[in-house]
Amino acid sequence: MKGMRHGEGTAKFRTGEHHYRVYVGTWRRSMREGAGKECWPNDDVYEGEWKEDKFHGRGVLKSGTTKFAGGFEKGLKTGYGAMVFSSGNYYEGEFLKGR
Repeated sequence: MKGMRHGEGTAKFRTGEHHYRVYVGTWRRSMREGAGKECWPNDDVYEGEWKEDKFHGRGVLKSGTTKFAGGFEKGLKTGYGAMVFSSGNYYEGEFLKGR
């Protein structure tokens, strides 16, 4: 497994000339797997469970002016969750494939 990320660790990924996204958490065979947190240069943040490099399980995603807390499957909001918008409006209930 030379050069393969596995176990606990931190990784920085370049997203622009002076911008990075940063992941801190667990790895399995160079993929984000288990618990972790990723932050993007635009201040978006995901913290929760990962599977095969995608949001999967329970987590919290803060993106722009919205915040979602709930279930994810293969990177998409799925199952029970709550979304709060900058207006103060919110939705709480079931999500399927991101909607």
